[in-house]
Amino acid sequence: MSVATDYVPLHVHTSCSRGLSTLGVERLVRGAAGLGLSALGIADPMTLSCACRFESQAMKAGIKPIIGSEVTVESEKTGAGESKEHRLVLICRSEEGYRNLCRILSLATNNEGMPPRRVHLEPILQSSAGLTCVCSPPEIDDDEDRTSARNVTLGRLREAFDASLYLELLPESNAGAKRANGIQAQTGKRLNISLAAGGRITCLEPEDGSSLRVLQAVRMNRMVSDVPETDKCSTGITLSDCGRMGELFAEYSEALSNSRLIADGCSLRLQGLYNRAGISTDPDAAERFRQKV
Repeated sequence: MSVATDYVPLHVHTSCSRGLSTLGVERLVRGAAGLGLSALGIADPMTLSCACRFESQAMKAGIKPIIGSEVTVESEKTGAGESKEHRLVLICRSEEGYRNLCRILSLATNNEGMPPRRVHLEPILQSSAGLTCVCSPPEIDDDEDRTSARNVTLGRLREAFDASLYLELLPESNAGAKRANGIQAQTGKRLNISLAAGGRITCLEPEDGSSLRVLQAVRMNRMVSDVPETDKCSTGITLSDCGRMGELFAEYSEALSNSRLIADGCSLRLQGLYNRAGISTDPDAAERFRQKV
């Protein structure tokens, strides 16, 4: 199956996403190569731990690797004093962007000893150089206070990222996605923010849903029988869907083109960065370097 020329997946979760994906790096790259993808972006939540291995495997397969992370941001408070969380995909365009993303993740707050869960907005605004920011859709049942807080946050992100800020659209496979895209499109028009085709990719094929169910049970420390049963991948979209993105984004062709534009603007190569620093690119050494910067 061939993939729409303009589409590049930029929001892929790998097995480094702690129970949110069935995609090991090697399996992901093999699947992408089989689809004829020329570029591919990973964005595991609050981590870069798979970045080096992904880059190495992708380069061997002739696929341009795009490195990023899905960041959960605690930002503006609503009128009722409630903090509103946002999900952003921060994509490294350059070595400067990679260093800034490492700094942002290092400042993330911990939750009772668990890995970092969220980061405040200010470090992102102060470290935006070399990064592209793609904002995930809001909850479709957000009330007026939450919508107002989100608009304030988007306005501040717009000042920091300028033309490197995008609003993520979802493949229109159900009514919820269509409604979310409508909200994003209206927001983009009002705030002058471009749209980008996205959607979390967590599985290779729909049938991976049973494996994802087991992973979710482990992540939630629950019995598998307590997790809703499904014979299809229930979160995000599958890599196999990439062949029909033209159909799924029929109303937003510019969003497809923007995903390619984002990928074309990325020139980061971790191997060169590590080599100049005199550090091996084996996973353990790479993680030590990430912590240093």
